Amino acid sequence: MRRHLVIGLGSGRGDDAAGLLVARRLRRAGAPFEVLEHRGDLIGLLELWRDRPTTLVDAAMTGAAEGTIHCLDADSPLAARLAPVSGHAFGLARVIELARALGRLPPSLVLYAIEARRFAYGSAPSMHVRRAVRAVELTLLGKMP
Repeated sequence: MRRHLVIGLGSGRGDDAAGLLVARRLRRAGAPFEVLEHRGDLIGLLELWRDRPTTLVDAAMTGAAEGTIHCLDADSPLAARLAPVSGHAFGLARVIELARALGRLPPSLVLYAIEARRFAYGSAPSMHVRRAVRAVELTLLGKMP
């Protein structure tokens, strides 16, 4: 089995950059696993995560407090639980369930989704989202108290 993969998802607009920011911070910290940024077609994830444990990081909009971190495990069907969570919810849930149906899920798949509010072009991520980005980074690096 290949080493663990962390994929930061997002568009780079405001809070939707959360996943990309986590990926950048992990690379700068010298993470002991592969880290990628993914802005493209979500179906491409099936090839990226092939045969390797994977963690996805994305923005979310569920109505929870801004900066809330949701952690979901894909061991069980995610469509119902993911629909209100990921910034790419409908597409990401479909891609995960398609992978499950095709037998193409990675050996383990976890999603960290950071509750977001700002999605406008040119806006910066909020203070709450920036704090959550740091918390997810530390969690993934195994440095949380």
